[in-house]
Amino acid sequence: MPLYEPTIPYRYVAPLIEIVRERDPGGVREVLVAVGMDALESMPADSSLSMVRFDQLLTRASARLRRTDLGFELGKRITLKSHSALGQAAQRCASLQELMLLLERYYHMVTPAFAVRYVPGPSHCEWCIRVAAPMSHETLHMCLEMHAVSVHADLLRMFGRDTNADIYLSAPPPPHVARYERLPRTRFHFSSGALPEVRTVFPAELARRRLRRRDGTDTPVVADLRASSAAGLQPSQVYGEWVDLMLREAQMVQPTVAQLAALLNMSARTLARRLCAEGINFRDLSTRVRHERACAMLCDHSIPIHQIAYQLGYGDTTAFIRAFCRAGGTSPGYYRDKHR
Repeated sequence: MPLYEPTIPYRYVAPLIEIVRERDPGGVREVLVAVGMDALESMPADSSLSMVRFDQLLTRASARLRRTDLGFELGKRITLKSHSALGQAAQRCASLQELMLLLERYYHMVTPAFAVRYVPGPSHCEWCIRVAAPMSHETLHMCLEMHAVSVHADLLRMFGRDTNADIYLSAPPPPHVARYERLPRTRFHFSSGALPEVRTVFPAELARRRLRRRDGTDTPVVADLRASSAAGLQPSQVYGEWVDLMLREAQMVQPTVAQLAALLNMSARTLARRLCAEGINFRDLSTRVRHERACAMLCDHSIPIHQIAYQLGYGDTTAFIRAFCRAGGTSPGYYRDKHR
């Protein structure tokens, strides 16, 4: 999973502007101007927006509309047909498995901010969508929802009543979780993963089922896809922000440099070297982020200390207390009392 410069193609930004216009016609211009994007509506369809700007736009729109379900709404509007040339090729695939393999290879054409992996199995197959760019906590969760709902909608369009899938989101249940319970043929599970991702599990029989009859003209033009996928995408030179995000979002585990490097299909030594080039020592960053997360949770007096230890990936409470004392010079109990 290579890291690319964090951008979002405009074709995925346009539906967000449409949602704001539908719900608050007078607020579109105000939202755009507030984040310095007053000319956004005239952007070409093949242009891109930086993740920082998209992050600002999404959070500003959410605040303006006073809605937490913008990710859910975006997922309903983004389909395979939204993916430009890749979407056209995807519609010619003969089976879901062929579609998954095509998307796995060229998903950075969809958005370089996320990466995917297809894992076939004898009885069940998995489709995993993972973070490939830094973003805010709020935007991350909305994007995970967007991907989950979009996958559900595409499966429903392809298989109808035969759709039988479980979708796991590494995020807490949102305030609008009841909306997921009304989506047919799919079971949604929240807070079930260690690192931020959307994981879809479906029967292998569904993956092998033919989607449509094909002739020779339906074969995707792979050479054209390869050429267009390389255009406009620049490998990222910044890894520290992504590593920081993954460390902060991890639940019940403290990722090692080897585990994070494996997500990028590189060696632990390579990732450590790239972090070092940014002036970052992975061990120091990991310790600091873990301690900051512990401090934030200790200020919430409703969370027992043993639960904090478990959520941060410690084997037991004693190990957590020792590590906290080493990092901050005080015990978790003293820190909590001090910030009562």
